[in-house]
Formats: sequence, C-alpha cells, structure tokens
Amino acid sequence: MIDLTNAFRAALQAKDGWNFGQTERLLHTIQNSLPGSRVDWEVGNENWGLVLSDKQIVSYVSSLAPLIFIRNDFSSSLGKVADLFDVIYVEFNSIKTFNYRIDRVVLEELVGRKVSPNFDYSKMSLQDIWFVTVT
Repeated sequence: MIDLTNAFRAALQAKDGWNFGQTERLLHTIQNSLPGSRVDWEVGNENWGLVLSDKQIVSYVSSLAPLIFIRNDFSSSLGKVADLFDVIYVEFNSIKTFNYRIDRVVLEELVGRKVSPNFDYSKMSLQDIWFVTVT
C-alpha cells in the first residue's frame, strides 16, 4: 500500500503559489511532449485536469496544489516536466488498482470541504481519489 499523505501534505504546503494558469501551462506542456495526446479540463470548474493518450489517462494534474500523477510508462519524460514546474509527482500503474491510502483530513484540506465518509481511505484507487475530490 502506497501512502500518499506526505505527497499531498508537501503539495499543500506549496499551494499558495499554484493557480489555474500554472495548471493550464503544465497540462499543455505535458500534451505538447506527447504527440497525439489531448487535455481534458474545464478551467476553473474542475479540481483535476487530465492528459489522455490513446484514450488512456497519462496524467492527473491538480488545479488546487502543485501535485500530479504520472503513469509509470511515461515517468521518464513527464517526470522531467514535473521537475521543470517544481510540482510533487507520484507515479501510477493503473487508476483502478487499490494501491493507495491517504489521510482523509489531508484530502479535505486540499479541496476545502468535507469528503465522503463512504470510502475506505486506507485502500483506494486513484480513480477513488479523483472521485472524492472532484468538483
């Protein structure tokens, strides 16, 4: 089980300088580094932007804090992009695998509201994390 609490805490500590403009620039930098990929994000309306390649999620980018998830098979190139933007990044293999745990309070700090009590925060997928934090 991978505990994401410290990664989220680190991103929260750096969130004061993070904004929609930086999120958009990061999403499009990732897109430009992956020919044929596309961005799925409504500026100002969604907490997570996605970069998709061949209809598969390659990266989740938080609009609330400098935090991104990068699919393992893209980590060598996209890790460099993350470093350029000075964001916390976590690699993932599958968005549906229950490999993660996170302190619920930290998620609530990220989104600025209570999150659903109907999830097991000690065993989550990235898809679950997206779902409980989406606007």
